[in-house]
Amino acid sequence: MKKTIFTFTLILSVFLIPQSNGYTQEAITLDRAIRNSVDDLVSKIPQNTIVIIPNFVSPDKNLSEHIIDKMMDRFIAKKVKVVDRSHLEISQRELVFQMTGVVNEATARSIGNTTGAQTIIAGSINQVNDDLYQFRVRAVSIETTEVHGTFSANVSKKSVDMFFQTDKDSGDMSSFGWLKKHAKRNTILVPQVLLETDSKNTNICYELGVNYSFLPFTSVGINAGMAFGLDGFYIDTNYFRTMVSGTMGLVLPISSRIKLFGDGLIEAASGDDSGIHFGYAAGISTRLYKSFGIEIRHKGIWYENNKKMISLGLGFIVVF
Repeated sequence: MKKTIFTFTLILSVFLIPQSNGYTQEAITLDRAIRNSVDDLVSKIPQNTIVIIPNFVSPDKNLSEHIIDKMMDRFIAKKVKVVDRSHLEISQRELVFQMTGVVNEATARSIGNTTGAQTIIAGSINQVNDDLYQFRVRAVSIETTEVHGTFSANVSKKSVDMFFQTDKDSGDMSSFGWLKKHAKRNTILVPQVLLETDSKNTNICYELGVNYSFLPFTSVGINAGMAFGLDGFYIDTNYFRTMVSGTMGLVLPISSRIKLFGDGLIEAASGDDSGIHFGYAAGISTRLYKSFGIEIRHKGIWYENNKKMISLGLGFIVVF
């Protein structure tokens, strides 16, 4: 009879938590539900108790593990001792618990004896409609089957979907899936201003460039501009150059917003320093808002008579 009572208690822990005692009708994010549930239960479980979270029932194994890990971190942050689930010896009865979230008295006692845990945290998250999941947790004494506390909340489906998308991206890291995700084809318009010097003279250069990523991690571009000499803070018309350059190189995404790039370039110039010249460009670009951002570019070009022009500039990028 006692075995039946304990099993029934844990079934209620997962599936029949009342809509009170920590429950809120307002939809919250998954992370907030995890934090709030732990904070609520910490105030209800006995002091100095040792807790364990053997499983968390959800539609997906990775989601269950994510919730357990987050709950463990929160309990630890609240100075509650938590037993790592990996310390459990997996038995046939424990496998049943993994799949159903239901535990009988013998299994509970075994968990307590093996790990020293005194309180089991049982929970579930289930989709209730197109917009919401319901998140439910209960803390139950292993020794007495007393229910220490319960928590229930509505969780927005959007926040759960975000977990699945993040998990999918991180799970594809071994095949460079995350990099591929951010190595999208796009066209970037880059108006920029550069200061250039050949160690003797300093010029200011205005350029407009268009770069196109046609394959992952690669780009080609064309730039057109003009350069004027500088005399202090004033333009010196004794030096003037127009140029058109083509670039080809590599793009390495650091995140969805930040990319490093390195290009080889060939420049056709007229006016001062006219001719066909070769060089390189490298830098970093970042999107600050939607399709807009900035780019920092370093460039070097070799001219005749071993003259090398080094430039550093700041550009404004528009991504199409």
